[in-house]
Amino acid sequence: MKILLIKPSSLGDVIQTLPLLCNLRRHYPEAQIDWLLFSPYGELLEGHPDIDHILSIRKPQFSWLQVKEDLLPLRQWFRENSYDLSIDLQGLLRSGILTWLAGAKRKIGLASAREGASFFYDESVPDQATHAAARYLQVLDYLKIPYDPLLFRLEPSVELPEVLRSCSSYVVFHPYTRWKTKLWPWRNYQKLAQKLAPEPCVLIGNGPWFPCEGGNIIDLREQLDLKKSLKVLKESRLVLSTDSGPAHLAAALGVKTVSLFGATDSEKTAPVGLNSQILRSELSCSPCLKRVCFHSIPMACMKEISILKVFNQINE
Repeated sequence: MKILLIKPSSLGDVIQTLPLLCNLRRHYPEAQIDWLLFSPYGELLEGHPDIDHILSIRKPQFSWLQVKEDLLPLRQWFRENSYDLSIDLQGLLRSGILTWLAGAKRKIGLASAREGASFFYDESVPDQATHAAARYLQVLDYLKIPYDPLLFRLEPSVELPEVLRSCSSYVVFHPYTRWKTKLWPWRNYQKLAQKLAPEPCVLIGNGPWFPCEGGNIIDLREQLDLKKSLKVLKESRLVLSTDSGPAHLAAALGVKTVSLFGATDSEKTAPVGLNSQILRSELSCSPCLKRVCFHSIPMACMKEISILKVFNQINE
């Protein structure tokens, strides 16, 4: 049996798709299971024990060069690998087209698909669950496959950065996210690190630089790829993050994780893991699901989450 998973992005969604992958493998141990996703995330999943082939493409640029370099070889791969089943979990027009190009004998997608993606499916899976990870697992319900919702099987394959090898314990701060409305005030990280001293606090992630200095702060921003980030998260005592991909990574690894929520809805996108907790604002306008804040105090929902509240949550 040959199965193709289509879930190109984003990082958090890719992580929350892993239980679907792992339980498919457990049910079909001899199957060929391939995953089609965007190139930044393929690097993270290289060597995963439940994936046979990673089909990595760039985000669509709608250029002839990309068609030549990405889509034509992909089409050739589809011809050489006649899939029995394809599962589209992205549910957008571009993933629907990729589902059609794959030409599997059985094409499955979520009933919540948008942009006409369902036109390319043979079967649509009812996915009424609130949380994204639970919606993906409804595909297994539909296929009558039993599952463990916390099966991720993520293992770092690189060494810890040298600067951290002598640390008996450290906390990771991930302060970045693509939405400005999901950011915790940057000054809070330095003040929180001071309260946690002398335990080292490691800054990771890619984004606009802001000052964060102190004797117990180790700044690894812009220095780690996804695999190295995975190792740094895995060996940490605790991870504090915005609502972003690294929070999902840490939770999937079983690391104690505190995620800060304001504009986004934790009931739909909270990191999944036994040791994952959230802190969120109680403002009436939160969650607004907006990238731009219209409150009289910009990002008031995130500012309302105090340093003391985070510090106490970490201690608990």
